[in-house]
Amino acid sequence: MTRQDREDYFVVEEARNPEPSGVRYFRFLRANAQFAEEFPAFGRLLGAETGELWVGPYIPERETPAFKPVSEDATTWSVYSRAGAWISDVVLPPRFHLMFIGEEFVAGVSRDRLNVESIVVLRLQRQ
Repeated sequence: MTRQDREDYFVVEEARNPEPSGVRYFRFLRANAQFAEEFPAFGRLLGAETGELWVGPYIPERETPAFKPVSEDATTWSVYSRAGAWISDVVLPPRFHLMFIGEEFVAGVSRDRLNVESIVVLRLQRQ
C-alpha cells in the first residue's frame, strides 16, 4: 500500500463527511488511522446463475463515494465450480463494475472518462 493509496483513502473519507462536524472526525482520522501493509487478495465474491463463484480483485475507492469503485485497468475474476474447483479466469474491461453473472453473459455498469455511467452486457464464451 503506497502513500498515495493512504492519501486517496483520506480524500474519500473527507468527501463522505463534508459537514462541520466532519472536520473534527477527519482530523481525528488523519492523526490516528492505521493501515495494513497490503491490499486484500480479493475484494468481491459474486454467485452466478449457474452456481459458480466469481472472485474479483480488491479495488480501493479513489473517487466520489457515490460511485462504485472501478479499476482503470482490466480486472481478472477467478471462477470456481460449485465443488470449489477453479474453472477459469475471466478478464473484464477497465472501468466496469460487475453486477450480474448469467449463463451466457455478464452485466454491469461501465463509466466513461467523464464518469457517465452506462449499463453494459458482455457475452461469455464458454468452452
